[in-house]
Amino acid sequence: MRKDSENRKNRIIEFINTYTDTYGSTPSIRDIAAGTDIPQTSVNRLLRDMNGVDGFAYEGAHKIKTEQISSLGARQSAKVLGFVNCGPGETEEQQLLEYISLPESLVGKGTFFSLIAKGYSMIDEGIRPGDYIFVRRQNTAKPGDIVIALYDGLSNCKRFEIENGRCILRSCNSDKEHYPDIIVDELEIQGVVVGAYHRFE
Repeated sequence: MRKDSENRKNRIIEFINTYTDTYGSTPSIRDIAAGTDIPQTSVNRLLRDMNGVDGFAYEGAHKIKTEQISSLGARQSAKVLGFVNCGPGETEEQQLLEYISLPESLVGKGTFFSLIAKGYSMIDEGIRPGDYIFVRRQNTAKPGDIVIALYDGLSNCKRFEIENGRCILRSCNSDKEHYPDIIVDELEIQGVVVGAYHRFE
C-alpha cells in the first residue's frame, strides 16, 4: 500500500511540474485528477500528506510548489496565437497553436502572448522568420518600442515612432527599398514586444 501511495505522489509531482512548465500556473485538484487518473478525494489527501515534505508546499487551490517550481522562480504563461508579418502588413487570423511558459525574471509582470515572425523587416533587431516574439498585451506604447500594431485591418511588427502627429512603423532593415517604413494617421497597439526566441538549426 505504501509503495502505491509513493507512486501516486510521484505521478502528482511530475504532473504538477509539467503542467506548470506548460501553462505558467499550477493546476487545480480537478486538473491533477484528470491528468493522473487519481480520484480527486485521493489527490486532496495526498497533497495534504505531501505538504512540508522535500520542498513540497500545498496551501489550497492553485497554491502548490515543488522543488522544481521553486528553483525556476515565477513564470508567466503565454498563448502562441499564430503569425505576424515583419514586412508589409497582412491580415492574420489568431489561432491558438500552443502554450509556452516564460520566466518572469526575463519578461516581467503582465499578460503575455506570443507570435511567430514572418518576413525580414526586423532583422537588424535580431527578429528573423520563425522566431517566437514575446509580447506584453497593452494598448499604449512609447516612441522607440517594438510593437504589434493593427492598421487598416492589417497586423505588423515594427518599431513605433511619432513624427508630425503621424504614426510611423519603422522597419529595422537597412534595405529600405524593399522594407520601407509605414506611415499612418491611426493605428491600434496590440502589445509591446519584450523579447524574442531564435532557434539555431
